[in-house]
Amino acid sequence: MEKVYIGMGSNMGDSLSILLNCLREMKGFLGNLQYSSLWQTEPQIVKDQPFFLNLVVKGNFEGNPEKLIRKLWLLENSAGRDRSKERRKGPRPLDLDILLFGEHRIKTDILTIPHPAMTDRAFVLVPLTELDQNIKNPLNRKNYTDYLDSIDNQEFFCYKKQEDLSDLLQNMK
Repeated sequence: MEKVYIGMGSNMGDSLSILLNCLREMKGFLGNLQYSSLWQTEPQIVKDQPFFLNLVVKGNFEGNPEKLIRKLWLLENSAGRDRSKERRKGPRPLDLDILLFGEHRIKTDILTIPHPAMTDRAFVLVPLTELDQNIKNPLNRKNYTDYLDSIDNQEFFCYKKQEDLSDLLQNMK
């Protein structure tokens, strides 16, 4: 079992329901699933699109990173994502990224872990460090909280606290 961190985002359709359904599905393959608060964040690269809802999940996964990314792609597809029809970095119903997979450093045609852009994104670092303030970058052993000071001009705010998400998940049928 490896401890994994996954970034989640949505800005198309009923983003809250999409993310809650995805969390419920992740319970089927991630042990000890935990999640951050839900953050509303501005788009970073393609600005002419709706704001995103983002969070980070942490859990234990049995298998390799390729197996995990394939499970995540199935969740994206079931939420209506079709990469062949979308604009790169544009709106999407569900975006799932493996941020960390244990202490592994991986670079393949389909995966780079740690996620290469995570240290530049408040919408990743804030929920990541909310889950674990002592987590370190496997590349340089620098604490991820140390990267927060270098990030500016990214608008985001807490949309739902962890406990509110827990209540919503418990009330889902």
